[in-house]
Amino acid sequence: MSSRERGLLFTLWLLATALNVAKPYHIDDTFYLEQARWIAAHPDRPTSGLVFWEGEAPAPFHRVGNHAPLVPALQAMVIAAFGDSSIALHLLTSVFTAIAILLLHTLAKRHAPRPDDETVPLVVTALVILSPAFVAEQNVMLDVPLLCAWLAFFVALDHMPRPSACLAAGAALALALLVKLGSVVLFVTLVIEAVRAWRARSISPVVVALSLAIPIGALGLWALASLEEVGEISFLSRGLDALSPTVDRSMLESAGIGLGRSGLFVIVLGGIAPALAVLLPFHLLSARGPRALALACGAIVVLSIGARLAVSSVAHAHHLDALADEPLAHAVLRVIDLVLGAGMLALALSRARSGDAIDRRLALWLGVGACAAIGLAPFLAARHVLLVLAPAWLLLARAELLVVPRVRTAALVLGSAIGIAAAIADHRMATVYAEQAPRLHDQARRGAPTGRVYAVGHWGWQEHARAAGLDTYLPGTTDLAIGDVLIEPEGVHAQRILEADRARLEALDTLDVDAGPLDLVRTLVDREGLYVSWLGLPWSLRTDRVERFVVHSVAR
Repeated sequence: MSSRERGLLFTLWLLATALNVAKPYHIDDTFYLEQARWIAAHPDRPTSGLVFWEGEAPAPFHRVGNHAPLVPALQAMVIAAFGDSSIALHLLTSVFTAIAILLLHTLAKRHAPRPDDETVPLVVTALVILSPAFVAEQNVMLDVPLLCAWLAFFVALDHMPRPSACLAAGAALALALLVKLGSVVLFVTLVIEAVRAWRARSISPVVVALSLAIPIGALGLWALASLEEVGEISFLSRGLDALSPTVDRSMLESAGIGLGRSGLFVIVLGGIAPALAVLLPFHLLSARGPRALALACGAIVVLSIGARLAVSSVAHAHHLDALADEPLAHAVLRVIDLVLGAGMLALALSRARSGDAIDRRLALWLGVGACAAIGLAPFLAARHVLLVLAPAWLLLARAELLVVPRVRTAALVLGSAIGIAAAIADHRMATVYAEQAPRLHDQARRGAPTGRVYAVGHWGWQEHARAAGLDTYLPGTTDLAIGDVLIEPEGVHAQRILEADRARLEALDTLDVDAGPLDLVRTLVDREGLYVSWLGLPWSLRTDRVERFVVHSVAR
């Protein structure tokens, strides 16, 4: 690696770290933070602690999450060594960010279309790392460690058919499974690659068996540990619980939901790869000229209808008011994202059909990652689609979409600008909850000095509200008294307020947090966006308020 490459990769890591290291806890950070704190105090019972995250009351971690406690255990070690420090935990994420950058650059450099050109691998690396799905979503969740495990898996496969490479891929898969269970889809890739090498007489059946035994053994150890701790194999029972609501659906409805989620997958993919807005038109015009332009116009019409159908089908299944009073900018962005996502998939698959074994492996990566996002994740989100962004960009690079210097520079500038703007806006969104929680607590105390102050809402707000001294409202458990205050943020997922309790509430005050110039690229609106995409649009353009807090008093 040249000094130029090292310098640019370090700059990329430094930028990503700077955008995240001082960020307040946000979205699902609170869940993993509470589990890490529990493990630091109870290392022998890592999944038995209680967390209030879903439903009406606190529940054990193993009944709410479906992941092994590997990453929370690492975070617990940081807490034990450095205290309950937000910066320390974000620096742990920064370590994984550095690993992801190095592994991704290794893959990009190895598979660049022109081995003597060091620029294209750097551009591919930057396009993934500065995507909104990565740079804005580092946080202290599982997504960056999971991406590292997936990248390590495919870096190991690059050295096939060596026996050591097969075993290393099995070990990487084991780690991926212990980060997030959805990585089970990688078994397909490992089996295909191992069997291919065995048929070529490059590795023995013993090596094949051992490479598969490593991840299976990891799952077995997790199952035994779970049985010992809680008396059940938690990842199996949690999975059955998650599937149970779908059992009574008709085959037609299930197919509609699957098609709708597939459409959302394409929309989100286009949204987290905004650089395609430069590359795709250039490619079409340079490849086919006016005929391509006419085809693109027709495709926009067709895809516009598809975007609405995709969103509507998922919204109907989840009882969402799809597209009601939606700003025009959102409708336009959704169509643009769908066109970009569809174009990216079409170009990637075209390269895979005409390419070599490396291209087919990258296409397989894209396929299993799509299956994990569409079929195994509880909902579509940018962080789920992030797992396919690397193979998609690698296939496009191998199709020589990044070889024209001015075009790739323009694409990189656009993609990086949107990714960095999303990261800044998301940082500011997290800061709103961190700053407003103590202010709202003090304001409520002045208005109702004798009552208790409660709050509803999960995500990062839950942690900041707790730290500010607000009590958590538990439906059916909390006994509201006259003079109490209840604070309700509009923009976060929250437990329901019982109708009997809401009838006793009276609006005392409303606090609107207005948007500034840096809040234009919005990552969270109406409880969806970068972190959950029921209606597509991982990011959107908004100038209205960032958040509204309603302060209720218990008047009767």
